[in-house]
Amino acid sequence: MLCYAPADGGRCVFFDCWDELSRRIEETGRHAGHADILRELIDGATGR
Repeated sequence: MLCYAPADGGRCVFFDCWDELSRRIEETGRHAGHADILRELIDGATGR
């Protein structure tokens, strides 16, 4: 568990590192999927 103190001097926010890491991994995969869709629309080739 880590504490993040906002720059505006607000109160400390606690978060779990593993939670944040799993969110980032999921988000990266989602954005990679969006990029695949755009590429397929541009060149017409599928990923197979």
